[in-house]
Amino acid sequence: MLGRLCVRPARLAAASLRSFHACVVGSGPAGFYTAETLLRCASDMLNKDEEMRIDLYEKFPCPYGLVRSGVAPDHPEVKIVTKVFDGVAADKRVRFFGNVSVGTPQLSVQDLLAAYDAVVMSFGASGETYLKIPGEQLRGVYAARDFVGWYNNHFDHTKSSFDLTNSDTAVVVGQGNVALDVARVLLSPRSLLQPTDIADSALEALDKSTIRRVVVLGRRGPMQAAFTTKELRELLALDNVQTSVLSSQMQLSPADQEEAKSERARRRMFELLEKRASKFESFPGPLCASDKSKKQLWLIYNRSPVEIVAEDGRVSQLKCVVNSLEGPAGHQVARATNEMMTIDCGVIFRSIGYKCHAIDGLPFDSKKSIVPNVDGRVLPHAASDAAGADAAPLPIPGLYVSGWLKKGPNGIIATTKYDAEETAASILEDAKKKRRALPSSPDAVVAKLVQHGVRYVTFDDWRVIDAAELAAGQKLGKVREKFSNAAEMLRVLDQARGAQERQTDRDR
Repeated sequence: MLGRLCVRPARLAAASLRSFHACVVGSGPAGFYTAETLLRCASDMLNKDEEMRIDLYEKFPCPYGLVRSGVAPDHPEVKIVTKVFDGVAADKRVRFFGNVSVGTPQLSVQDLLAAYDAVVMSFGASGETYLKIPGEQLRGVYAARDFVGWYNNHFDHTKSSFDLTNSDTAVVVGQGNVALDVARVLLSPRSLLQPTDIADSALEALDKSTIRRVVVLGRRGPMQAAFTTKELRELLALDNVQTSVLSSQMQLSPADQEEAKSERARRRMFELLEKRASKFESFPGPLCASDKSKKQLWLIYNRSPVEIVAEDGRVSQLKCVVNSLEGPAGHQVARATNEMMTIDCGVIFRSIGYKCHAIDGLPFDSKKSIVPNVDGRVLPHAASDAAGADAAPLPIPGLYVSGWLKKGPNGIIATTKYDAEETAASILEDAKKKRRALPSSPDAVVAKLVQHGVRYVTFDDWRVIDAAELAAGQKLGKVREKFSNAAEMLRVLDQARGAQERQTDRDR
């Protein structure tokens, strides 16, 4: 892989060198890793008289994408990766433009293509996947994505509300890492969440929650669950929480046993669950007074939701069909049987996947929820629509894609890094060929933003905002208290600049 080959530290080229200008739209892991690889490998791949220059464009005034707004607050070790991103942003060849939306009249994709040798779209996934079953519109049914954004103080979700006081049971549909994050946050004591960067408003709401039992529901078996051993271990380690499974679901079929032999990580996860979880013959009924001294986590497998039942306009039950698994090892699929299961609950979170979204001027395959591409090179709209075409469509010159927008919303930060390296390799390979004539320039793009009154945020500005969030968190006994909207961040910058101007006046 390109990223492993280019190990020499990037050097600043002389000022007289011609710049290869690239821009990355989106400053999450995929965007930063793409930029990092381009910087690191440019000296090996570009002509000797060229240097790499990169501009990062971000919709929000703050960088880091899902590392900031998607990683659970009790996972600070994952967020350490922002130190790597800070190093990229501090490189003199990189500029950061926060609070800038692409695909708008103020800044179109075509504006960027006219000004940059390479344009990388890397803005992630902000949509969700629905269950598409009766009752999904009822009060008490929520998207896990909204819940995660809410407790992380994401701008798009700060006004969301979750009724956690009308029931003792919540169901999380899905068995990926996000589903386990939701379950863990619902079951965690205040003492565990208090020191983190969780939104203070969310902390107060969770403190009042009456949820005592969380059921995490999956359509296939324990050997096919998508969450990691690390996530499961953290749930099992929660104080005053009993983790339970159905005994019958811990019996591995011959196909499951084959998967256990070939997939060590899944085998270890199963062994951990088998060792630590309590096993019961049947799922219990509603909680009674004697049950409420200890919280409960249930991992239920081979179940698919078919209907959400209402009482007084809100959730009261979730009806599920019991599945059986069919097919060979590694390719088992869930097939519905005639058996049903009903779970009494008042809250349901759907956690069955994110979806990417289209923006004006960018090809998009709505069926796959990705930008059509080959190795990160963006293909035209016709690529996904022209069935039976005689020749494969040619990539759009200068336009690339990275991250979830490229391959779909799945995987962890490490897989995003490998994917970004592939896109960077395509960019640098193309850079050695004939260069496009550019009618505009990066400075012209910045001038257009100013002309339209767009107040962009630099990385130095972000450092001021960052310091203010850390200071606010310290007052609350937390690592950080995030601002809940862009206006608050810009206000901090205004105050800092005002203070600097007053200091300058005093020094004269």
